[in-house]
Amino acid sequence: MSEPDIKTFSGADYGVLGAMLALSLGIGFYQACAGGKQKTAEEFLMANRNMHPIPVALSLVASFISAITFLGTPAENYVHGIMHSWFWLASVFASIITMLLFMPTFYRLGITSSNEYLELRFNRFARYLGMGIFFLYMIFYLGIVLYAPSLALNAVTGLNLWGSVFAIGIVCTLYTTIGGMKAVLWTDVFQMTLMVVGFIAVIIQGALRVGGIDNAWQIASSVDDRMNIWVFSTDVTQRHTVWGILIGGTFAWTSIFGVNQAQVQRYLTCGSIEKARIAIWIAMFGMILVQVLPHIVGVVMYANYAGCDPKLHGAIASYDQLMPYFIMDLFGSMPGLPGLLTSAVFSAALSTISSGLNALAAVAGEDVIKGIWPNMKDSQYTWISKGFALLFGVVTIFSALLASEMGEILQV
Repeated sequence: MSEPDIKTFSGADYGVLGAMLALSLGIGFYQACAGGKQKTAEEFLMANRNMHPIPVALSLVASFISAITFLGTPAENYVHGIMHSWFWLASVFASIITMLLFMPTFYRLGITSSNEYLELRFNRFARYLGMGIFFLYMIFYLGIVLYAPSLALNAVTGLNLWGSVFAIGIVCTLYTTIGGMKAVLWTDVFQMTLMVVGFIAVIIQGALRVGGIDNAWQIASSVDDRMNIWVFSTDVTQRHTVWGILIGGTFAWTSIFGVNQAQVQRYLTCGSIEKARIAIWIAMFGMILVQVLPHIVGVVMYANYAGCDPKLHGAIASYDQLMPYFIMDLFGSMPGLPGLLTSAVFSAALSTISSGLNALAAVAGEDVIKGIWPNMKDSQYTWISKGFALLFGVVTIFSALLASEMGEILQV
């Protein structure tokens, strides 16, 4: 496979990437000036609990796809085959469990922070323990989500590493802080669209270059058993099996959709359990789509590089960089398109980080501030919640600096 003609960003690419960031920021400013202008905590944290199920569903899907997923899933398929694709079924099981068990409980209790349940069920110590674990998990995770795509794209496109980290971190912090949950939800809709377009564009162009999707599938199928999805082994040392993915994946996704504040807070914005169930049903089909698409990308990618692996030839340092390398290989001679597809990668990061910041602000406010000052005026509480969103945005940027010292970042 020949080297791509253009392996660095052009001015048009920077322009497209800048436009994506500007539009995301613009949505935040619009939500800051529209409606109740984010003057109440209910609007800032919960979007007044009157959101339509469709944007909530798309937001649930968008936050499900981090930049790590966008970059890592095609590479996982490329290296290890298609077994990982069984995670789509695990997400279906997790969605059904959430609808039947967790969602009705949270709606019945009328809570904002999912940790409130721990105090009601057990005691205040359990609530604070859950809060502490959530803080640690989200702060480290968001730092990795911010740093990972910047690192991968820097190595392949020449996009400035720390310029990308600070640009994404600052824009995401600003629109989340000023626009609240409504800004998070509507930017997720926009960013979700970019992600799907990005996957489809790569699939179409990559398949055309090897003679069509059928031919790509045949090339991938001709090597060992990489396209075999019927591995029912009970050997726990095997990388992927049907049992391992379905059982482990269902527990993993249930922990995210069932109790993780970032997801719980989203479906609580619907205002009624009937609307929330509709949002989850729509999101379930959306999650199937966004798990199938990157695996198809992996198949097409393998077909393009069969016999000329970019890592073995020294074109990339690790498989973490394979997706951006493939984007530049396919579209590097088409100014603007690499920028558009890179915007899809950063959109995945933005959606995850914004939901995380809003969730962290809600947990800090509900579990800490209200615990100390239960009778605080709503106007003061709203400003404190916004301050927490800003603070955690800054902390996330510093967490990205820490992530740079952790070694193989996608594996971490």
